[in-house]
Amino acid sequence: MFEAWLRKGGEGASIIQRFKREANKAEIFVSERGLDFPETSVFLIRSSINQLKQSVLLLDCLAEFRFSKDSPAFFLDMNPREEQEWAENLSDRISTEQSHKEIAVCILDTGVNYSHPLLAQSITLSDTDSHNPNWGKNDHAGHGTKMAGLALYGDLYPLLVSRDKITLTHCLESIKILPPEGLNPEDLYGVITNEAIARAELLAIERKRIFNLAVTAQDFSNQNSNPTSWSATIDKLAFGYEDDSIKRLFLVSAGNLPYDEIKNYPYSNDLYAVQNPAQAWNCLTIGAFTEKVDIDTTNYPELTAIANEGELSPTSSTSILWNDSDCPIKPEIVMEGGNYAKDKKGFITSHESLSLITTRSDFQNKLFTMCGDTSAATAQASRYAALVAYEYPEFWAETIRGILVHTADYSKLNFDYEHIKTLNQEQKKNILRRFGYGHPKLKNALSSGKSICTLIIQDEIQPFIKEGSNVKTNEIKFFNLPLPVDALNQFPLEEVELKVTLSYFIDPNIRKINTKYSKTYSSCALRFDSKAGTESLEVFKKRVNKVEREILDSGRLETGFSNPENDQWVFGSNLRSYGSIHSDTWLGTAAQLAKKESICVYPVGGWWKTRKQLEKYNEKIRFSLLVTIQTKNTEVDIYNEIANRIKIDLEA
Repeated sequence: MFEAWLRKGGEGASIIQRFKREANKAEIFVSERGLDFPETSVFLIRSSINQLKQSVLLLDCLAEFRFSKDSPAFFLDMNPREEQEWAENLSDRISTEQSHKEIAVCILDTGVNYSHPLLAQSITLSDTDSHNPNWGKNDHAGHGTKMAGLALYGDLYPLLVSRDKITLTHCLESIKILPPEGLNPEDLYGVITNEAIARAELLAIERKRIFNLAVTAQDFSNQNSNPTSWSATIDKLAFGYEDDSIKRLFLVSAGNLPYDEIKNYPYSNDLYAVQNPAQAWNCLTIGAFTEKVDIDTTNYPELTAIANEGELSPTSSTSILWNDSDCPIKPEIVMEGGNYAKDKKGFITSHESLSLITTRSDFQNKLFTMCGDTSAATAQASRYAALVAYEYPEFWAETIRGILVHTADYSKLNFDYEHIKTLNQEQKKNILRRFGYGHPKLKNALSSGKSICTLIIQDEIQPFIKEGSNVKTNEIKFFNLPLPVDALNQFPLEEVELKVTLSYFIDPNIRKINTKYSKTYSSCALRFDSKAGTESLEVFKKRVNKVEREILDSGRLETGFSNPENDQWVFGSNLRSYGSIHSDTWLGTAAQLAKKESICVYPVGGWWKTRKQLEKYNEKIRFSLLVTIQTKNTEVDIYNEIANRIKIDLEA
């Protein structure tokens, strides 16, 4: 996209007509409306440099030629005819994989207007339903259709200005859970969600789906992390309570601050906790950050962006207020949620330039609309999850959830691991409870290259066993890492990273909430640990067994005193032990990493152990373990050696 600045001189409208005529001959798109100034007129064009060079007459009209600023305001200010032209251009570049109907993002919201021209190829009437048949299936408020566009495409702005082909690999579903008038009783949201999932799974029984829930209970008086009937229902559905062979992945928005609290940014974000049901252990809760800080100062000289680049979006809630010692990290990841603006008097406003572009419900009038906050962030994360599900159909729901966390970092959030490692425990915890584990870098993380390699293990473990009248902690799973020892030893002082993420779903028990979650709400908890470079494999196994017997089973969180390398982990064994997804990064040298050839997963107590009368002590739980080795030096060829070692192991 470029801005064509036309010299007007004494010719006025005639030079505009000539420019558009020559652009049409060269098949260059020119916006119908432009910005008019005393000596110039500015139009947005879509063109290659070669197309411009081919017309001398066209170039003769130009006073200046600039790259267009990255602003969605241009598209949101269009008239319907011009909008239609851009939408048709986008539609002409869209194709669908033959199997795209096998994976869906299921939107639990206000309904979706499935006839929208940019959605129609991915959702039909048969892909929709409603909790109450009297509500109808179409979108009555617009929110669900906004989520649909972002869940299918992401932000439409880069697609509209691009000339690239787009291939859709997943489709959409919609279950309407909000009434056209009034509100659902809050105590029924668990029941409604449970029925909505059942309806969705009847739409296409064999279809794999990601559930997108960008609806929260805006009870700002409830600032704790205690489970509710709604959050426990999501945990139950994710775990597969009625049929443990069915696991479900939920992406839930963290929830937004009251609009009038934006003026107190960023302090207000710490004072408003993640909203029900986003405290659920098994869901992936999505917060919002922003990179959108540019406003057209020519037309809006009095406005400035509230959040700086890489900071929390002004409405994104956090879990800073949660004082429970072992409540989950929420949100787990953050996605782009747009920004807000303020004038010199402190007046707060949303602004097109600081928003994302998505599909509009009343598309007969306008095709595009702006969107932001944690809802927009959640829809984009749901798209990421669907892309992973398509790329790796054998991956479990636990694994897809794990990948989104595992591929996240703080590179877009003004932090890095080296800096975080130097902070104290409280400062580290605050980073986790504001930003989670960061922003996922999906494209890079899913591709193994010479300097990055991700190993993924999908397994199960039986946490407990009954011996006589006592229920005891059972097995520990040890895994040998196929480390590229030769490559690492060639560069012994090279800085390397070992990132580990453990993802599993707990079986919830909402019977008691006045004591530790790990004993009453969670069926069990799992932990990971790795062999230190300074200890033998035998010593490592004894250490983990000792910690399991003497520390973990006592109900206290780990202190990490027995791990000789605990200070080399960014967060450490204490902070990474919250909830049911655990992620941490070890920083060290290549020589040290070459000796860390073993990693383990082990269980911690929960109600499966303490509630003997319920006879859950023989149950097994699935888990996904992700391990990434990364170096800054691309000369360290870790990928090929690992691939060769795995090949040898498989052939043995």
